[in-house]
This record gives sequence, structure tokens and C-alpha cells, in this order.
Amino acid sequence: MTIGVVEESIFRLLFFNWFLSKYSQSFVGVLLAALISSFWFAFMHVYFSFLPYAMANFYFSIDQSAYAFCFGFICATIYYYSKAIWIPIVFHALNDFVALSFNLSWYISGFKELESILFTRIPLLVIALLLGSCFIYQALKQRGLVKEKID
Repeated sequence: MTIGVVEESIFRLLFFNWFLSKYSQSFVGVLLAALISSFWFAFMHVYFSFLPYAMANFYFSIDQSAYAFCFGFICATIYYYSKAIWIPIVFHALNDFVALSFNLSWYISGFKELESILFTRIPLLVIALLLGSCFIYQALKQRGLVKEKID
């Protein structure tokens, strides 16, 4: 839970809001802010490949970065529409819990294994997270917990 609080505070409250303040409050401006903050969130997850013992895990770093980019975009979307940071924090904590529950290997030996993971696991998780985001948003909207955007 602590990692989710720290990462969401840095990448949603600080980065996303800062980029949002630099662009217009149009669809394109919000999309750019979400994409750029998600890129930095993914870039932060590349650190695995820079650790001395992790050079063999370069493929794992690529996998983590691709997943982190998609996940960061989803969290930015949830945060933008809900205007409540606790929602992506809880979503992040649930994601981390599920990821750790599967006890995935931290070692990906080569490109073929990475390719297999990227083309099977990542798209399914992205679809699940997108559907989850839609359901969370709709549920919050029905309960009146989502602040309406004022144009």
C-alpha cells in the first residue's frame, strides 16, 4: 500500500497535475498530460536494468515498463475523472497485491520469453484494467462520488 501512495502522489498529484496545468483543459491536453506522466511512471520502472545484478533482467525491465505505462495511463484517467487521489491509490494497491499473489518470476531469460509475455499477459491485463476503470468510474458516478467536470 505504501508504494501505491508514494507513486500515485508523485506521478498523479505532482507530475500529472503539473502537465495538466501546462496544457489546455481539452481532450488533447488531458490526453497529453496522461501520456507524458505515464511515460515518466514507466521510465521509473526501468531502474531494474540499471542495478548491477539485474543486467540479465533487461527483458523483465522492458516488460515492467510496458505494463507500467498502461497502468499509469489508467490511473491518470481514474484520477482525472474522479478528482480523488485515494481511488487510484486503492486501485494501485489492489494491482500490486494481485501481481505479488501470482509470484511472477523476476527473471526473463530472453527476447522470446519477453515476446510471449508481452503478447499474452499484458493485453489481457490492460483490457481487465480498462474494464475495471470503467466499472469503478460508473459505480462512483452512480453514488454521486464523482465530481462533474465544469467547462
